[in-house]
Amino acid sequence: MANILNIKTSIVGENSISNHLSQTVINQLLDKNPGSTVVVRDLGLNPIPHLEIHHFSASRIPDEEKNDEQKEASKYSNEALKEVQDSDIIVIGVPFYNFSFPSTLKSWIDSISVAGKTFSYIDGVPKGLLQNKKNIPEFRIRRCV
Repeated sequence: MANILNIKTSIVGENSISNHLSQTVINQLLDKNPGSTVVVRDLGLNPIPHLEIHHFSASRIPDEEKNDEQKEASKYSNEALKEVQDSDIIVIGVPFYNFSFPSTLKSWIDSISVAGKTFSYIDGVPKGLLQNKKNIPEFRIRRCV
């Protein structure tokens, strides 16, 4: 059994090729790992706010020392971090819009990139702190005419 986190980034919902491809990958994982659970984070429907100073500042304060405003600012990051920490496998579906990936994916990455929780610096070099995670990125470039 595995805990699978599916990160959807498409804004076109049911018509999304990247969502369909991600689901194909997830179905294969479920066939190989019966009884697994899938948690879906749909950034197209429920985007995480872009990183701002109050989010960044709150992320640098230990959870037990945060006031109510800082806890609220950390809410999205804490939810996303818990999903990542609880997962064994991460499937990320990424379309290309305007020659790049959706900004909602960058916001998600910013929200889970927290010093002391997902990475640290050792001798000035970043070191990942998440262990035993499999990331399955699914990229598809769709040509729009």
